Amino acid sequence: MNSIFQAGGALPADHPTYVERQADHDALRAALDGEYLHVIAPRQVGKTSLLKRLAVRLGEMGWRCAYVDLSTLMDFPKPDWYAELGKALAHSLTPDQAPALSNQVDLRRYLLDQALPWPNSQPCIALFLDEVEGTGKAQDTDGTPFSDTFFMTLRNLYIQWDNYGGTLVVALAGAVDPSDLVKDPDISPFNVGREIGLDDFTSAETRVLTDHLADLNLPVDEAVHQAIYNWTNGHPYLVQRICAELEKNARNSGLTAIVPDHVDHVVKQVILNPVNPLQQDKNLRHVTKMLSRLSAPAAELWSRLRAGESISRREAADNLYLELYLTGAVKARAGRLVIRNRIYAQAFGEQLESESRSLYEEYAERILIAFYEAHQDPQYPGVRAHGLPGTVLATGAGIVSADEWQAKDYWTSRKRWDIVAALRELVDRGYIKRTEDDLEEHVHPDDWNFRLTPQGKSYARELLGERGGVDVAPPEQVSLPGSIRIFVSSTWVDLQPEREAVKKALHRMQDTAFAGMEYFGSRPETPREVSLAEVDRSDVYIGIFAHRYGSGITEAEYRRAQERGLPCLIYLKDDSVPVPPAHIEREPAQVAKLEALKRELKAHHTVSFFKSPDHLATQVVADLHNLLATEKSGEPLAEPSSKYQISIASAQGVVIGDGAQVTQVFGQKPRPSAQTPPALARRDQRCADLAESIRETLELIKQYEDQRRLADSPKVKRRAEREIADLRSQLAKYEAEYRDLGCQQNGEDD
Repeated sequence: MNSIFQAGGALPADHPTYVERQADHDALRAALDGEYLHVIAPRQVGKTSLLKRLAVRLGEMGWRCAYVDLSTLMDFPKPDWYAELGKALAHSLTPDQAPALSNQVDLRRYLLDQALPWPNSQPCIALFLDEVEGTGKAQDTDGTPFSDTFFMTLRNLYIQWDNYGGTLVVALAGAVDPSDLVKDPDISPFNVGREIGLDDFTSAETRVLTDHLADLNLPVDEAVHQAIYNWTNGHPYLVQRICAELEKNARNSGLTAIVPDHVDHVVKQVILNPVNPLQQDKNLRHVTKMLSRLSAPAAELWSRLRAGESISRREAADNLYLELYLTGAVKARAGRLVIRNRIYAQAFGEQLESESRSLYEEYAERILIAFYEAHQDPQYPGVRAHGLPGTVLATGAGIVSADEWQAKDYWTSRKRWDIVAALRELVDRGYIKRTEDDLEEHVHPDDWNFRLTPQGKSYARELLGERGGVDVAPPEQVSLPGSIRIFVSSTWVDLQPEREAVKKALHRMQDTAFAGMEYFGSRPETPREVSLAEVDRSDVYIGIFAHRYGSGITEAEYRRAQERGLPCLIYLKDDSVPVPPAHIEREPAQVAKLEALKRELKAHHTVSFFKSPDHLATQVVADLHNLLATEKSGEPLAEPSSKYQISIASAQGVVIGDGAQVTQVFGQKPRPSAQTPPALARRDQRCADLAESIRETLELIKQYEDQRRLADSPKVKRRAEREIADLRSQLAKYEAEYRDLGCQQNGEDD
């Protein structure tokens, strides 16, 4: 039986547990732009996996790609080193025609004269050179290092790209300071290439990986996912290692369910304290070795960090920070140096866990509890964050008083940075989210408000229980039979960020829950019929329009809303906002329809223009509040007098609002009723939306493939390839979710 998880070694490009990060998209974009790129990061964070996955994606577009692990060549003298490099490159670029390379001149000649103009192939080549630190140990026959001339040749190929036909991209990866490989910055390819930052997984990305625990066909406690993230902070290897151990235990020990205690056992007994010392985790062993080799200045910073001292990123010179960063144990967060994760803190810290916790972690817990208590009691002062300098006024948490906050020395104090780090920690873990809501009383004109997430509420209650506090249950939510239904209408492919922002904004209204447009209805009728039926059942119509007409469903939804006399809130994307070519309507007939519709909207409605997703969300919230406050009463609503919740639902989603608003605005009396749609119905709704998205995306891909085929300019072709790559990436996500939901079981088409 094949294992689900893989702890160690590069993941195959098609491995189901590979998690795409922003770095994947940045690297692909750089390559399609014809740029060099480099990934400098500690070991075992996914560099090689990223390169190999990128090679596959470019190969699917007709590129020829060669991957070489340079560490395998470091013991060869210069002539043999280049000869072996030539064989490795020829295997992928010029099959059956290995060049006789002996130096950098031969390498240049081979790439330009033989590899690029290879018969019957696209003149686009990508070289993936991994473990570049291996070149630092390569020497000529007389013992002279030759890495400078090698990298200088690569740089010259980049500088002179206009002098040869085709595209040559070089991707460099390693865990080394580039200045150690190329002493002269004027000849370094690292100074002309695009740097790709390879961060740890976010909480959401970690969840994508840990969700594969469900493939073990065992119940997985929801808290398991957060427990893994809390220990690893998203470190790719450590997440895989924990999951792999859980998988082994599940298969060998007869587990009936996976719970957080199992995660703690793996970390404490298998990773941190193995019974057999010879079985020490290989990642911890490597980090230990790297830390033992620190220079004296870097070792001094590391010692202070282990002791719990708060150290500013600015205090560490760039070379010292890079030295610490490449050990894998340290990274920068919110302007401070921190130990990378909780496992490392316990493995390498001098003190016990209870004593070595950073002050910002204590602040984070206190701030989270303050948020929770503010949620329970509207009179509680809560927590405010000051926008411009990034500081936090944590009055509700009892950390900083208003007087202390106003003191001049606060802005440069350690406390300020610890509070910033605490807030960042809460945001990173998904416990709080920044909102666009205005505060009733500003400490500063640029104050930001933060809202507690359901996940944060749960953890805060857990903390209160640990501290002996009262675990206050959230107020009971009662649904209404006659709910206010809000229909959100837009084209799908081009307005996803805007739809997501509106979804979050509606979620924030009255501490509500919103299911979002992804729950669009799917029934035996066609999607058009379903959408129009949902408009019929709605009370408010929100229309969001940009530069695509789509299949015409969006206009049909607007027409139906007009026929039914629904209040219509209309939003148009401002023409000054740059728009990707893929998101602009090209068909003349469709363009004419879109322009006619926009003219009609402007003539019959008060139209609002938005420049960003957040800008749109802010307008939607304000307009909905005004609409709900004046639709029936004509006056602003008083403070809600009840805790009843109502459902504002549609094919697009559900928003829970306060019962007092329903009574005052629509004359409906709140009474208990089941309003939440069944899980199966939500699944069917999502299937139809995905089917529409897949169809639209395929159409766009076809348009750009035609453009690429007919283009005479290499730049136009590359631009089309970039758009195709982005669309195929999105299409793969749609299709994967479509399959995972079992949509085809209902006989639906792709």
